[in-house]
Amino acid sequence: MSKSCEDACGCDATPAEGNAGSEASEASGNWISVYTVPKMDCPSEERMIRLALNGFEDIRGLSFDLSDRRLKVVHDGEAEPITAKLATLGLGASLQETAAADPESIKAVGDTAISAEQESGTLRWLLGINAVLFVVEMTAG
Repeated sequence: MSKSCEDACGCDATPAEGNAGSEASEASGNWISVYTVPKMDCPSEERMIRLALNGFEDIRGLSFDLSDRRLKVVHDGEAEPITAKLATLGLGASLQETAAADPESIKAVGDTAISAEQESGTLRWLLGINAVLFVVEMTAG
């Protein structure tokens, strides 16, 4: 396995054992770009950004912080195409920094995606319960 960063970022590209090897190999090729998005203040803008960046195969993960209006993008390759796409949305997105990703950062972005999936599942269950109760109320009342 070749190192793309030549130890400049301090990562260890050789797998230690088990799962750590897959995380280290992902970290050696991934970058984290941090954007400030001044007009991103609700989930509708988050959804708009997700839809706009959906076609990029280089993007490995997105992490949104609506209160600080920040977006973290874990990606391979250059950040310029992502920056250009975000600029077309008209939300005032600007690139703050791009740095080599470490395994902890990749895991944090992955955990955000998992918690969003769990929240989505919970909301679907609640919607289903609400629908059942609506049908019961309509038939009984």
